Amino acid sequence: MEEKHVEEIKRHFDIVAENLRDDIRLVAEGHQVLNRHIEQLEMGQDKVITRLDRIDARTLVLEKGQEKLEKRQEKLEKELRKTRLVLGEKNDMVLIKLENHEERIERLEGRVLS
Repeated sequence: MEEKHVEEIKRHFDIVAENLRDDIRLVAEGHQVLNRHIEQLEMGQDKVITRLDRIDARTLVLEKGQEKLEKRQEKLEKELRKTRLVLGEKNDMVLIKLENHEERIERLEGRVLS
């Protein structure tokens, strides 16, 4: 081959090699940008996970509190039912006594007026 032809091939190869270097540099820069984005996403994900963990913990506390409140409510409802029964019985007794008193008053009024 002629030396001129060899020089031309070398120049062509150098141009192709330079273009490849530029392309490789662009790919490397793109990877760096992607790596930064991935790191930012991972940091954001870590924050979200931390917040979810806190929310889970708060939810557990709320659920336990809810259970306690439900137990107290059940206990109060039982006590209320018992109280209503007792008050109903006492009310019945008061009504019976009231009727007895009314009868006695009527008898006394009858005696006083006769």
